[in-house]
Amino acid sequence: MVEAISLYASIGFVSGFVVGAVFVSGSIVLTVLLLNAPSVALGGSLSVSSVSEIVGLQTIAAALAALRHYRDVVQFSVLWPFLAPTLLMGFIGGYLAKLLPQHVMLGVFVIVAFASILLMLLPVRLDLQRSRPAARWAVILSSGTLIGLLGGLYGIGGGFVLVPAFTVLGVRLRAAVANALILGAGMSLLGLVAKMGFSTMPWGVAIPVIGASVIGSALGGLLAKRLPQRLLKTAVLMALLAVSVKLGVQWIHSS
Repeated sequence: MVEAISLYASIGFVSGFVVGAVFVSGSIVLTVLLLNAPSVALGGSLSVSSVSEIVGLQTIAAALAALRHYRDVVQFSVLWPFLAPTLLMGFIGGYLAKLLPQHVMLGVFVIVAFASILLMLLPVRLDLQRSRPAARWAVILSSGTLIGLLGGLYGIGGGFVLVPAFTVLGVRLRAAVANALILGAGMSLLGLVAKMGFSTMPWGVAIPVIGASVIGSALGGLLAKRLPQRLLKTAVLMALLAVSVKLGVQWIHSS
């Protein structure tokens, strides 16, 4: 029991540290780590559905903890167009998570993990300020729909796409993070609501993960002020790539 608590607390700390240090991809890191965790508790490995519920709770907790630092820079004029597609698809994604087979959930997540790595390596920067309104709405609807769906399915906050999307629309980084926190918490909450009655939440795992992630996030934020963001981001990318490859091989063998 002590071994299991220590393991999951360590996983929560690492993912929380990533959130605090580099702002994005903490949910992806947590999902990958939980899916690769040794079966030291619960009598077996965690299912993708169970992991998505834990990640959803962590996303909500992290957003509530961080918003007090960002609430003064939220740009509601940019935020409101994202609300409908993101929150609606978050609910739909949560419902679909109950229906999709385990290997399909795992396969889609492997694709999402590699896509997040590419987005961090090759961030898209388009100047839409002088573009037609149709171009802006295309970014809003496509990113909002995709991230809402993934958020509902896996509980991830979507910062790895929403933050770049907001910056593309001319929002400063700090405000972009604030907007992404609100949307991430909202779609994760609706995703969890959609799973009510079918919940597989392993509270023995969720409690140490979420508790340790809060501590890790605070320490990550402190370290972020002292180390170059590029160094921290590179370290996260290398770790994420390694475990994503392992997860991809696991999915191929199970298919």
